[in-house]
Amino acid sequence: MDKLETRRNGNSINVFPDEETFQKIYGECLEKNIPPACEAVQNNYHDMNESFNAYLESIQEHMFRYAYQCGFEAALKKDRKRLPVSQTEHKRVQMPLPIRFPVN
Repeated sequence: MDKLETRRNGNSINVFPDEETFQKIYGECLEKNIPPACEAVQNNYHDMNESFNAYLESIQEHMFRYAYQCGFEAALKKDRKRLPVSQTEHKRVQMPLPIRFPVN
């Protein structure tokens, strides 16, 4: 067991003297019925969950756009190799810049 220490009046004190004491106190803590979190905590958890899901969706969309762009560029590059040099000059396509999401 890692030693968890605290300081009191400048002295270092082991919070749990040994593993057995820790397990006893921890077991007693688990037996207690903890009341549900207050409404503010529950609401913030819900908001955090929605924000995280929105973040995941935006990352997935960004990854899809990037992969699509890479595939499109690879196809153009392959197409350019098949055409004579004089015909490739007019085939250049300006690709949109990658999406940048604001950081709050």
